[in-house]
Amino acid sequence: MLLSEVIADYMSNSPAGVVIDAPTATKYLLQALRYYCGYAELVNLPPLLAAPPAPSPHPPFPVADSSSRDFYMWVQQVGSTAINYSTSRSLGLPVITPDFTLGNSPVDTGYVITTDVDLTLSELALIRPLFLLYVERENATHLEASRALGLEVYGRSVAEVDGDIKQLEEDMPKRAFVEPIWSV
Repeated sequence: MLLSEVIADYMSNSPAGVVIDAPTATKYLLQALRYYCGYAELVNLPPLLAAPPAPSPHPPFPVADSSSRDFYMWVQQVGSTAINYSTSRSLGLPVITPDFTLGNSPVDTGYVITTDVDLTLSELALIRPLFLLYVERENATHLEASRALGLEVYGRSVAEVDGDIKQLEEDMPKRAFVEPIWSV
């Protein structure tokens, strides 16, 4: 299901008391999707980058000895997250940053998420509750702001919704984790 279809469905079936518009709902759907992508890869997202190139046995800079060359090969294999600036400098080696990224998660690749992303039903089942809570919090914020104009507030308060959002965000790593079954 496309994100644009999720928004259209939400706007057509939203309760009478919702005071936010479609662009605001879209913003919160994309926010919920980005949060989900921190813990899982989207199935239907095309890979942005090609497969990482094989590490070259010859570093792009002069090295003094074979240990430096071995270190370069290790960094090429494990990626830039395994080494930081201070580690590299303490070993007397130049800072090495591989020019590729592994994975196809938008968080990994910097892929720009738009409303054209197609979600599977299982992805939507995990993202939709967080999206609904984000929208409910925004709606509660608008309603609480209208209290100054003398309007009576209905529904849950922002603090109540924030508690549910916090709980759902804490549970997201467990909910989004999937490992194929294998036997010995």
